Parts: sequence; C-alpha cells; structure tokens
Amino acid sequence: MNFEIDSDIINKTHCDKDFICLKEEAEDNICKINKCFDDKFCSISKAKFENCINCFSFGYSRMCKCPVRIEIFKKYGI
Repeated sequence: MNFEIDSDIINKTHCDKDFICLKEEAEDNICKINKCFDDKFCSISKAKFENCINCFSFGYSRMCKCPVRIEIFKKYGI
C-alpha cells in the first residue's frame, strides 16, 4: 500500500531514511504505533529503525515525532 500524504507535511519533515514509509511495501517499513498524543508524538512498541532521527527514548518507552508517520497513523489507522 502506498500512502498519500499532503506535500506540506512531507516538506516540513526531516527524514534521514529517504521517506521509506511512503514507498512500496510501506507497511513493512514503519514503526508500530501504540498511541499518539496531540498530533506531536506517538509511543511506539516496535521501532523499525533504532537510529531514526525522529525516534527518541522517554523513560522506558520509545517515541516517534515524525509528522509523516503520525499522519499515516491518523489517516490510515496503521
């Protein structure tokens, strides 16, 4: 499945993974989100890329602040 994301969101996102989440087989290339908070960050249960610039540790949790990934979750529930 290819995800369609507004170009404004893509343009404001700094991604060191070349937006792999928007390419073919994208569902295999994204972190699993547990819950999003105020459209600013999400807790993730499984980080696909441990060294992603948009992921960070918060206590014992892993968090994601990627606007593209958050939009995929909001729009597609994935």
